[in-house]
Amino acid sequence: MSFKTTYILFGVFLLMIGVFGLILWLEPTKSIDTAYVLPTLHDPANPVEAKDVTQIEIERTRPNAEKLVFERDADQRWQMTSPHHFRVDQWAANQIVSEVLGAKKNEKRDVTPSLKQWGLEEPAAVITLKKGDEREWKLNLGDQSGDKTGAVVYVSSSDRNEPMAINRSDLDGVFKPVKDFRAKDLLAESAFDIQYLALKDSKHPQVAVEKTADGQWKFKEPAGYGGADYEGEPPGTGPNPAKTTSGIRSTLETAAQLRVASADDFVADDVSDLAKYGLEADKHDGPRIEVKRNASGFGNDKKPAVQQTLLVGKKSPDKPDKVFARLEDEKNVVLIDAKNVEAVSKLLDNPGAFRDRDLVHLDQARADAVDIKPATGPALKFRKVDFQWKMFADNAAGQKADSAAVEALLNAVAAKRQIKEFPDPKVTEADLGLANPSVVVSIWQDGIAKEEKKDEKKDADKPDEKKDDKKNGDKKDEKKEEKKDDQPKLKSDKPTVKLSFGKREASRGIVYLKRESGEESLIVAVSDALLTHVSDGPLTYMDRSLPQFDANTEVAKLTVNRADGVYEAEKETKDGKKTWKLKQPASLAGRTASEFNIENIVSTLRFLQATRLVAEKPSDADLDAKYGLKSPAVKVTLTLKKGDKPEDWVYSFGKETDDKTGVYARQNQRDIVFIVAKGVLNALSSDLQDPTVLSMDLGKVEGMKITGWHDSAGEPLSLEMEYKMGQWAAKTPANFKLDDKKAAELLAAMDGLKATKFVAEKPGAKPEHELDLKAGALEVTLTVKNEKEPTTVIIGGLDADGKNYYATTSKMPGQLFLLPKEKFEKFKGMRSYFSKKE
Repeated sequence: MSFKTTYILFGVFLLMIGVFGLILWLEPTKSIDTAYVLPTLHDPANPVEAKDVTQIEIERTRPNAEKLVFERDADQRWQMTSPHHFRVDQWAANQIVSEVLGAKKNEKRDVTPSLKQWGLEEPAAVITLKKGDEREWKLNLGDQSGDKTGAVVYVSSSDRNEPMAINRSDLDGVFKPVKDFRAKDLLAESAFDIQYLALKDSKHPQVAVEKTADGQWKFKEPAGYGGADYEGEPPGTGPNPAKTTSGIRSTLETAAQLRVASADDFVADDVSDLAKYGLEADKHDGPRIEVKRNASGFGNDKKPAVQQTLLVGKKSPDKPDKVFARLEDEKNVVLIDAKNVEAVSKLLDNPGAFRDRDLVHLDQARADAVDIKPATGPALKFRKVDFQWKMFADNAAGQKADSAAVEALLNAVAAKRQIKEFPDPKVTEADLGLANPSVVVSIWQDGIAKEEKKDEKKDADKPDEKKDDKKNGDKKDEKKEEKKDDQPKLKSDKPTVKLSFGKREASRGIVYLKRESGEESLIVAVSDALLTHVSDGPLTYMDRSLPQFDANTEVAKLTVNRADGVYEAEKETKDGKKTWKLKQPASLAGRTASEFNIENIVSTLRFLQATRLVAEKPSDADLDAKYGLKSPAVKVTLTLKKGDKPEDWVYSFGKETDDKTGVYARQNQRDIVFIVAKGVLNALSSDLQDPTVLSMDLGKVEGMKITGWHDSAGEPLSLEMEYKMGQWAAKTPANFKLDDKKAAELLAAMDGLKATKFVAEKPGAKPEHELDLKAGALEVTLTVKNEKEPTTVIIGGLDADGKNYYATTSKMPGQLFLLPKEKFEKFKGMRSYFSKKE
């Protein structure tokens, strides 16, 4: 290397050192806030946090000499180790640390440098914070001055040996007496921490409940009691509304409330004569209450449970609403609320009232396999595949199941508070009909085993199979389809829960049932409605979807056979436009059909929904007697265009169901009887004829004549009008002052006139239609340019509902129809309606 290169590198090095030094010189140094009494706790380079403090000492010399020592235990919780070993109120201990760390002098108070003047030469108290064996900090407390709102205490510290004034309110925690530091909770700080609760007294055997790994509560004692009711019954419900319970949750919450209410309720410490308070170890007056709770404190999630036992003694002679108590591992006597003890003791008095009355606790989203095995008949198996339930019966390939029906079964099984009774355990399973159950329901959660993925590399080593696939593609597709319908394998034959139904007592509306879950079993009585539900046959669970023809498939013909006759409409093409024309009945042949009503029928049938499946492959006798489908009340045939060969889709509708809400139906595409909503018949009973009874070009109407108003005048009157000079004028009577707007209004009502309903033919045969002028009818005659004959519309009387008028028109001879009352009532009233008002 040359000297020149060396000089260059050395120069770069010196430049870098210079830049670094400049940065250090320009960057401001973070300083400690001088207002702190213990500034070294707040050194930015090495700050001390509250969690770093491991020991607190409070040494007082006045008014009484005492020394309090607090230490953090292995669970990071504070314990008092002097003058006695007490459990500590964690908030109170942490308050001291926070107050000392945050102590700042009051800058507004002038303080002379004399320690003696402010009572600091011999401090009233010294608070010491320690961080393990590394360091310690001292805060010396001297005299106090000022009123309650502005009181200060004079202090010095191990960091600053000079008098300073601090607001007394900033150090409230350090002045508390010993009792105020003691933990007031006895068994648990919160009910959520409790994992186990056991009670016993001199009159009752032990009752114990514990929380399982899945978060449920169960009885450990008495054995065989099964689950514990966590929430309880709402007030005024359950088998005995007057004696409803609040559930184990309320008991746990009350157990957590077994605490010392105030510092005055710490009665005595290190008591030797425990009999005085009824608290001897084996002779205590009240119950023994044991809990196991989660270890509290920072970083204790995985710590083993803490066991705590409370002994309850005599009632206090001075405070009758309280009783003496102590923790079993202490001899410190306290007072607690007697009512809370009584509330917890209800679990001892009647543990049966706290038994869980939910039959099963299912996470239905995870349920993926259900078996129903009746004593007789086919067994049903349901498996959830790709979020869709499939049904397997008699080892046949799977078919799509009605997912709503399977979910309804799970809902029924998991319904709240189904258990009605807990039979006497002395009664045998045989006596309850459980030796040979009538039906067994098994449910798995996350029970289906995942299919193993094929090794792509292994598949790649089979070129011959690939060639075969190309040659026999159709066969391979068939195999894939078959495999798709194969029954999925289960991880285990043992279900999550198994329900065996035994003897039914119809008079009491119950059925006995054995529930098996894990290694536990329980015999209960439930409503026999559940047995009815689980005993439903395969039809209940079959997919209720009906075959549908493709929306793009053209319907060429529609035939409706109903009580009022046979109607047939066919689609015709003329000038490139397709129109529906009636073929039957013969009297309507050639008339335009209602495209809207026909499309409504087609759409109704295409999207027809079965509310329930009733019978598969029914006999002719059942079709006739049970369902009325041998000769259906309504039969609709849709003829679809399928190339050169049309295809008929036939829908038959028979009797009403017993509850009058549905009708039995059948479809030729699926040999099964089902029920549809009764409202489906509304679309099938609509008029197929085009409701348009009159259509014209308004611009070609040259004259109008109205005859009628017999009821108002006593004889038929006439009003004849002609269109001149762009407006309507009266022709007869000659002196009639015609309101042009009213004439135009009538003409507009006639344009595109639509019937609300076609009634019958040959209307003149029935006088109640009131189509005669003397009966009050209104006859409107329209003269149209270039038409030989005028067009006549006769509007008669009201129908039975009083909402429509009977009417006829010369354009449709012999056809009776209805017109809406609200549209023509004003014209029928009086002739004066058309006169111009002065």
